[in-house]
Order: sequence, then C-alpha cells, then structure tokens
Amino acid sequence: MLGMDGSGPVAVETIEAAKPHAGGDGYNCHETFKVQHTYANGVTVEVSHGAGSTVKGMVDTSGNARKGDLTGGENGVLVIGDKGTLFVSRGLLLASDKAMFDPLKEDPKLYPSRPTNHMGNFLDCVKSRETPICGVEVGAGSVIVCHVGTVALRTGLKLKWDPKGYTFDNAEANKHISRARRGDWKLA
Repeated sequence: MLGMDGSGPVAVETIEAAKPHAGGDGYNCHETFKVQHTYANGVTVEVSHGAGSTVKGMVDTSGNARKGDLTGGENGVLVIGDKGTLFVSRGLLLASDKAMFDPLKEDPKLYPSRPTNHMGNFLDCVKSRETPICGVEVGAGSVIVCHVGTVALRTGLKLKWDPKGYTFDNAEANKHISRARRGDWKLA
C-alpha cells in the first residue's frame, strides 16, 4: 500500500503503552499500545491495539452506509489519507466515499489468481515455483515492522532502523533482534 516492499520504516517510537502483562501465564505483551513508524518518504504508520480509532460514515463497495460506526475493536487496517479513509480486513472493505472503489471495477490483476488460503497458495507455489501471493519480500517486510515496533515498546526508546542492514542505531535495541542460541547451535 505504501509502495515500500523490500524496504521498511527508518524510525520507530512508542507513543503510549500500558505496562506489559505480568500474569506469569506466558503472555508478556503490552495489552494496550500505540507505536509510530516513520518511512524514508515521510509517511507515518500508527500501529495500535485499536482503541481511539472510531470512524463514522463509512460505506461498503456497493455504496451502502455501514450501520454503526467503525470502532477500534475491529481487527484490520485503517488507512487515513488525503483523499479519504479505507478500512480493510478479511471479508470487509469500507471507504469514506464510494468513488474510492472505482479503480477496483477494472480488476487490476495484481496476481494471476486470487487465492484465499495463504498456506495452500504457498504449497502450490512450492510445486509450481511461482511466487506466492505473499512472497518472502512482502511477508518478511510485514513481520519486521511488527518486530521493530515490539522492540520500541520493550525498550521505550525512539529508534532509528536501517531497513537494509536490519539494525537499530542503539546497542540495547539491537540485543532484541535475536536470541542467544542453546549449545553449539548457530545460523550459518
């Protein structure tokens, strides 16, 4: 969506976060959080647990008004741009204006097919040697954004990130990039 596949954010910072869960049950994440990623082109992306992102007046692809507001409790991606607002999740596509769906009328043919099962698509591509709908560049780049945000949450630092070298500008933050390996195990 950002046209940044193969790259990533260049800076990340925690805007707000509750203390990590400390229930001793293996879950140690921040239950509420807001992290901001900044890209080299100046675009900022906010990643949060969803609260505080209520949007009114959204329509579906047919132009029908959504009943009720879109609230932060719904899992998905909310994009607020200078030409309108989009919300995308599995099985739901909403916009602030029906005209935003016009480019989709002519199928843009981004992929040769429209698989709905990522694992099945991956296995099919192992056989065919085609690139899956979520190839390494897209998949790794997407999860790295999550990991970089988690490091910002855990350290509480405003960090610069090198999306090509996969390192932070901070030695403490870099300790979170990998774990110590047991015994003689190592990556070759």
